[in-house]
Amino acid sequence: MGFMKGRWSVIWVVCLVIFSLSGFVVSAAERDNASWVVGCDGFRSNGGGFILTRDNTGVGREQLVISATDGAGNVIFAPITESFIIGGGLYITDGVSFRWTSAPVANPLTVSVVSSAGNGFPEEVVYRVQGTCDNFPKFLTPLSPPSNLIPSPSVGINESSPLVTNPENIGRDYEGYLIVNTFRANLRSGAGTRYTIVARVSGGTELIVAGVNEDRTWWFVQVADVFGWIANDLTLVRGNLSNIPILAPEEVQGEILPPRFYLWITSPLYAGSSSTSGVICQLQGDLEYVIIGKNGDSSWYLVQAYCNNNTWVEGWFPAEFGAIRNLGNLPIPFAP
Repeated sequence: MGFMKGRWSVIWVVCLVIFSLSGFVVSAAERDNASWVVGCDGFRSNGGGFILTRDNTGVGREQLVISATDGAGNVIFAPITESFIIGGGLYITDGVSFRWTSAPVANPLTVSVVSSAGNGFPEEVVYRVQGTCDNFPKFLTPLSPPSNLIPSPSVGINESSPLVTNPENIGRDYEGYLIVNTFRANLRSGAGTRYTIVARVSGGTELIVAGVNEDRTWWFVQVADVFGWIANDLTLVRGNLSNIPILAPEEVQGEILPPRFYLWITSPLYAGSSSTSGVICQLQGDLEYVIIGKNGDSSWYLVQAYCNNNTWVEGWFPAEFGAIRNLGNLPIPFAP
């Protein structure tokens, strides 16, 4: 392919589309049909772009970093850091291309767009795309699940699960792989919906498979540096996965979701299982609280929560204040 030689500031074509965002968006910039092709000399845009969604700079802008590495870990495109107004769209015109700043020596060649950490947000990969060059042999890092097949850490209660991604076309480097066949899917710590969430993936993401449960209804997969389980009915199989090892439940220690009380609106947390008990504090609604007990007729629930200045407390809600969520079907003990 032919690549332009101009500076980034000259050949980067930006179309800024302003729109109104409702609510507080936690996820990083969303891909809006961005499509790049990677080759021996650099990478080229096929159009599309990204919608800027989070203020990781503290000044109403989202900072993105574009970089590339080869299969040997060498930086082949010096990182470019730019920030753009929240609520806008960043688009690169079809045909715009960029040369490597250093010559690659091994496949695969990986280009990454990353939303920087800052202003309380963690670093998050927005887009990755891979390519290979016939000028040198393929170089692959072997699939390496964590020791004892431990899934990645669970997302905390009421926390937003990270959206993770693999480079485009990564599946072709393996005998078989999966494609996410829904708009969004959860990766879980165990093979079932009763287990905690470790991350989310978008539709079209290619997943590297490390294992499968005995009835082949859940796959243990790798996305970037995250390992977790995804339901078979949310994916499409590509290639040959017949040789994937079967993982017994005892081989992968997932974390079952604890019983939770979903509080509908901001409400008082009581010191006892009666409205005549003292009020400990007011707790925010539209959130979940871990249940640790209940009274004799299940009309009140004992929960753990942070009150006031992040003080950890135990207190009671009447059942009518919310809904019980217990996908793990764990027993809830009686509390005095």
